Amino acid sequence: MQVSLETLSALQRRLHIALPQEQIDAAIEERAKRMAKTAKIAGFRPGRAPIKMVLQQYGETIRSEVIGAKIDICFTEALKQQSIASETLAGYPQFGAKEGEIQPGFFEFTATFEVMPEIPAADFSTIEVERPVVHVEESDIDYTLDVLRRQRADYKVTDQAAKDGDRVFLDFEGRLNGEPFEGGSGENVRVDVGSKQFLPDFEAGVIGLKAGESKVIPVNFPAEYGAENLAGKQAEFTLTVREIHAPELPALDDAFAKALGVKAGTVDGLRSEVRRNLELELTRRVRERIRDQVFKGLLAVHELELPQVLIAEEIQELAKGAVKRLQDMGVKKPTPDMVKPEYFEENAREQVKLRLVLSHLVRAKGLKPEAERTRRLVEEASLAYENPQEVTEWVFQTPDQLRQFEAAAVEEAFVEWVLTQAKVTDAPQSLSKFYGRAEVEA
Repeated sequence: MQVSLETLSALQRRLHIALPQEQIDAAIEERAKRMAKTAKIAGFRPGRAPIKMVLQQYGETIRSEVIGAKIDICFTEALKQQSIASETLAGYPQFGAKEGEIQPGFFEFTATFEVMPEIPAADFSTIEVERPVVHVEESDIDYTLDVLRRQRADYKVTDQAAKDGDRVFLDFEGRLNGEPFEGGSGENVRVDVGSKQFLPDFEAGVIGLKAGESKVIPVNFPAEYGAENLAGKQAEFTLTVREIHAPELPALDDAFAKALGVKAGTVDGLRSEVRRNLELELTRRVRERIRDQVFKGLLAVHELELPQVLIAEEIQELAKGAVKRLQDMGVKKPTPDMVKPEYFEENAREQVKLRLVLSHLVRAKGLKPEAERTRRLVEEASLAYENPQEVTEWVFQTPDQLRQFEAAAVEEAFVEWVLTQAKVTDAPQSLSKFYGRAEVEA
């Protein structure tokens, strides 16, 4: 077998492979002999047909199978000859016929592929991380209890002016440059004031109106708005209120605690559960905030070529996810314009780069999932369920689930290591500031 290697770019390679034709012919004959033992050919008993007849009927299939197998075997051998480790390949090779003149007596083909880039050393001391320092206060528990009460409120018709928290039923008609536009009108539409389900200008315009009143308001559409004909523009809406329903909140008492399924059945027990849940969620979110900053820093301090095949694969995965989200939102058949590859390219490049950098550094540091850390992460996640111990035992008995937590344990250990190298600044703040009021309310 003759092998030569061509470097096409920083990461792209092409192997030129020439195999003596006699090896192909011998393999085809051997395959035909095996097939002849069971082949059914008209005029012959099974296993009695001559090789020539077998080749006449099944020759193309046999040749295709033999060449496919030979290509795979020869490619693997060619990599070894050129001292290219198979694990350094990015994606799968593209096989093709040799262009130009073929050597007499040889079967020649090419294999074009990309290799993984080398990850250069980086200075992690330039990575800056702001570490949130947040504590759950009694006021945070009060706020959460108020949210819970609002979620279970009874709404009664009121003749008072609409305010934050009210449920308003109204008709609206929008005009752009004086003309109605598609989707710009509605009848008896429910607006939960303060829910952020409508544009800020729209919800703000509802406040202060009473049942039966009308008002014309300007509404600014953000530049990133989904409808291109409205993005970045200002429309005019006529609002006509039909009814306003004001919330009547349930009393914060033991009955309310029992209705929420609190085992203790008391307000104190409810407050304890709320605190525990807030602290669990806060711990997770703080970790995420720190991790995201570390990953962003890693992307910034590493410059490297990226395999195009991996970017293309990542774009496909992101596009599939986008299609699924659109379908979940009610778009039965998303059009190609909704999921153009260029929409996902930047994100795909970041994801590929981050995976390459992380896998290299984790291997270089020899990080493995620590049993104690893995168990802690499993137990923390299990606290969100009614029977934490059962969930913990189930995870450790389910390999696929356990692997996810082991990966999370390695990731956490890696982030902690980077923090020892980076510039870390503690940032004390309230829970409300950490989340952002809109996120808490959502």
